[in-house]
Amino acid sequence: MVQSASTQLDVLDSPQEWDLSDLYKGFGDQQLTQDLEGLQQTAIAFRDAYRGRVKDLTPDQIANCFRELEAIAEKSGYLYAFPSLVFSADTRNAEAKQFLDKVMEALTGLENQLLFFDLELKGLDQAKFATLETATALQNYRHYLSNIARFRPLYVEGR
Repeated sequence: MVQSASTQLDVLDSPQEWDLSDLYKGFGDQQLTQDLEGLQQTAIAFRDAYRGRVKDLTPDQIANCFRELEAIAEKSGYLYAFPSLVFSADTRNAEAKQFLDKVMEALTGLENQLLFFDLELKGLDQAKFATLETATALQNYRHYLSNIARFRPLYVEGR
């Protein structure tokens, strides 16, 4: 079937519509604002609880930290996905672009709050890090620890 040029332009001119209500109802959805603010508070609480203490944590406590970070990453994904998908469907949507920029800025701030954790893991002495790599409690996170270990020689000088 051959479409006329005007039909093709009509299709191109009308933005794609997706049902994103399983994420949020819209940019005015209070849950969206609450989730963004709550996520920032969660990251601050994580930083306040663990910054400077990673070297003293047990493998079970490190596993709990990873679970907390997973929950933060999951919520971050939802917060990023919503404006990103709306903007992808219609790149002329200024509200979506503005909100996407706001979310990206907030998530960058969030990552800055949490960066210490990886840096402190990289800075652990060899014996402590080896204990973490073999700990049963961290079995599900061995790949993550392996990635951290790849950069330890660059980060941990003289160890």
